Amino acid sequence: MCTVCETVIKTVEGLLSKQRTEKAVADALKKACHMLPFGMGGLCETMVDKYSKELIHLLLENASPRTICSAIRMCQLFEKSFQGVSTQH
Repeated sequence: MCTVCETVIKTVEGLLSKQRTEKAVADALKKACHMLPFGMGGLCETMVDKYSKELIHLLLENASPRTICSAIRMCQLFEKSFQGVSTQH
């Protein structure tokens, strides 16, 4: 399970109303990246740019955060970024 990925998706879901549209999801994805702690926002934006169509589709389908993260392998990308950061002091 990837906590960071699920946090991003849950943040997006919290920004969305019950009536989801492609535009609303796209706007929420961009806004969520700006709400993340320093260092994660840029990574989030890169992933949103790369996987925006998949994220929008899965969020419109009301997929769970775990399903979304697994589908786009977002967790693996986050884990790789933080492994390099955590081992360098």
